[in-house]
Amino acid sequence: MRCPNSIQGIATKLYQSKLLGNNIVSHFSIVTTKLINRDCLVQALQDLKLTVQIYEQPHPLRGYYGSSQGQSAEIIVPGDSLSLRADIGFKLNASQGNYEAIHDPYETVRRLGQNFFTHTLMQAYGKRMVQAKAIELRSKFGECHISEETNGNVHTLRLTFAAHQQQQYVRR
Repeated sequence: MRCPNSIQGIATKLYQSKLLGNNIVSHFSIVTTKLINRDCLVQALQDLKLTVQIYEQPHPLRGYYGSSQGQSAEIIVPGDSLSLRADIGFKLNASQGNYEAIHDPYETVRRLGQNFFTHTLMQAYGKRMVQAKAIELRSKFGECHISEETNGNVHTLRLTFAAHQQQQYVRR
C-alpha cells in the first residue's frame, strides 16, 4: 500500500531533515503561569543566576533559528547568556493579570531541566513573594523573622512577628 503523495512528501521531508541534522521540533511554546508580581519574578530569575532584560513594552524574542516567530515579552532571559539559541520570555497577559512563559522546550529542557518552570523557578518566586509580604506586614505587626525548613519535597517558610508572636505559614 502506497502513502498518498502529501503524506509521502511529509515523510520524505522528515527523513531528509533527520539526515541533514535539522531540528524540526524547535519552536516557542507558551505556558500559562501563576506568576503575577513583576518584581518578584525578576528577582527570582536573578536569584537563579539568570541574566534578565526588562522592557516597558513587549520586545521580540530570538528563536532557535534566529526569528522571533512573532513572539515578544517584557521580561527576557537572553538565550546567549545560557549558551542557548533561543530566548526565554515572560509576557504579561493583561486580561488575566499573570505572566505567560514563552520558551523553546528543546532548548530550555536541555539546559535548565524539565522541572525548571514548575519547581525551580516557582520555589525561588515563592520565596520572593513571602519576603515581599513580610515587608508589607512589618508595618502592621513589627519586626519579622523568616525561617526555612525543607522536609523531602515540602519547603516551608515560616514568618515570626516579634510584636505579637504570631506565625504565618506558607507552604509549597
